[in-house]
Amino acid sequence: MADVVRKKRKGGANWNAWTMAWLKRRGWTPWRTEQWNPFAGPINPKTGKPIGVRSDLFGFIDALAQKANPLGASSLISTQSCAGAGGDGAKHVTKILGCEHFPVWSMHTPVYVFAWRKLASGRLAPRISRVQASGTLLIPEDDWDRRFGERMPLPKKPKKPKPEPDGGLWAIAG
Repeated sequence: MADVVRKKRKGGANWNAWTMAWLKRRGWTPWRTEQWNPFAGPINPKTGKPIGVRSDLFGFIDALAQKANPLGASSLISTQSCAGAGGDGAKHVTKILGCEHFPVWSMHTPVYVFAWRKLASGRLAPRISRVQASGTLLIPEDDWDRRFGERMPLPKKPKKPKPEPDGGLWAIAG
């Protein structure tokens, strides 16, 4: 048999980090409330130790974000982040509506689902839905920008530095 070289599997995308960066660019101050608990969850039969679980605040909030308005008051929103493909956003809305804490929480703080998808241009963009006890309201990204602040470009990956032709910082002057 030939030796098979397997590539190391990459972890899943961190949609919550994308949402928090998106909110930061629009002037919000986000705070992650989703936590990893390695001591909870089902027991691994091989090791006899817990596998671990990811816990959200009240079972449905990944992050809270705060922004001061010109009048001095503060706005607070809660977010749930996910992939936009395969109806994942709709599944998260159903999950939120099924949480026992949602009706009371949503009376005081709006809840938004950010379902991330890749556009034809290659840019990642969120599909934003406001979840309410009476139903879900889809908010276009441009409408969000008009209401809450301007859009800023996504950060680009840093380019690798080119070697300096004279040998760089440590070249000996001759």
